[in-house]
Amino acid sequence: MSLSGCDQANVSGAFVGALAAALLVYLLAWDQGSSPTRLILVGVAISAIASALTTLMITFGNILNVSQALIWLAGSVYGCRWEHVGALLPWLLVVLPFAWLLSRELNLLNLGSDIVYGLGSRVE
Repeated sequence: MSLSGCDQANVSGAFVGALAAALLVYLLAWDQGSSPTRLILVGVAISAIASALTTLMITFGNILNVSQALIWLAGSVYGCRWEHVGALLPWLLVVLPFAWLLSRELNLLNLGSDIVYGLGSRVE
């Protein structure tokens, strides 16, 4: 298994893991609606659990894998070439059109929930 961050498995795993963490935070924070405070607290708790699991794997892992993982966790793109950008393209082709279509709604959310309700958009 390569931990250089450049192969399709790592890109896919990172994307799916981030999506799973976001869904877990939202589902745990949901209680007949989601308040910003509850979302933040649940997000901090999930982040602490993920950090603890990462530290556990680093502490008890094989030294070669741990050193590669630390480089990857620092955000290094060492060893990556422009050919590896192709691993991101399927995800970008899926996510960017949705972000563009929802950009008006996302910009409205910056104004605050009261204004968004007043303009007729849903906050949840």
